[in-house]
Amino acid sequence: MKPTVISFFTPLYREHAETLIKSCNDLGYKYYVEPLPNQGTWEKNQSLKASFILKCWRYYKHVLWIDADAKIIRPLDIFFNEIWFDFAVFRRPHKRMPFRTGTLYFGERNSNEAFLLDWSEACNADINEFDQVHIVQAWRKHKDYIQTYFLPVSYCQKYNEQTTNDGLGVNPDPNPHIIHYMASAHLKQSNHHMKS
Repeated sequence: MKPTVISFFTPLYREHAETLIKSCNDLGYKYYVEPLPNQGTWEKNQSLKASFILKCWRYYKHVLWIDADAKIIRPLDIFFNEIWFDFAVFRRPHKRMPFRTGTLYFGERNSNEAFLLDWSEACNADINEFDQVHIVQAWRKHKDYIQTYFLPVSYCQKYNEQTTNDGLGVNPDPNPHIIHYMASAHLKQSNHHMKS
């Protein structure tokens, strides 16, 4: 079974989400991208991600979350060939937030539900903390029960990968699969809103 690409967006990200949707259509990928009302703050909007993914996972079982301000550049072979893993994420050498949550895969194995539920509950309980912190804590609790695959940077590559300190030495791929344009980094400064 092939995963469904999922995402959500608040009003300021509509044009970005339309770009993501077009890239799904161009490659023939199923998708579910939902508009949600702005919750009022960057923190409240970003805290919805885990609950949204859990809701979609319960319906579709195979889901590939991609941030709404991203674009799929070329076929995502890892996810559309035989999949042996339950969870996939890009990992970088960051002590507190080693996982980037811009691209995440969750397979149908039931153990993913407990993982997602713990992540969702943590995000809801502490909306002022980054979802990247909460997901690592949940993963450490459940990692013995799920098979994890660490994605190459090309599946979660920032548009400014070569110059950002966020990569902590990660070399950008000259032929990325997914580019994240980090719209929230710009909008957050002036509008204090959050992308999907």
